[in-house]
Amino acid sequence: MKEKLGQILRDERNKRNMSQNDFAHYLELERSTYECIENNRIRDLKTVTVVKLLDKLNLDLELFLPKETIDRYFELYYCKNDVNLKPIIQREVLKLLNSVDSKFEYSNNPI
Repeated sequence: MKEKLGQILRDERNKRNMSQNDFAHYLELERSTYECIENNRIRDLKTVTVVKLLDKLNLDLELFLPKETIDRYFELYYCKNDVNLKPIIQREVLKLLNSVDSKFEYSNNPI
């Protein structure tokens, strides 16, 4: 995952002709955090960082979670046949991300 993410970020930054510092600012990340992610020197990402990347770059959630996990969650809530399904799915995906985030063991300087 992290090698692919680093390359995606580098490609997106280069498409925009931005420096690492400018792109980090655009993503609302510290430059050092961004540099670690782009250069694949990251151990784990905090949920807030994942959400920023998903939101700002319109990345697929599958980059961070296995497709089977996402599909299982969507199936559980899609079957409810709720007219207002989008907020339910968004809430449940956020809960899933938070549960995944809480299972990671962070180094002394988590990103």
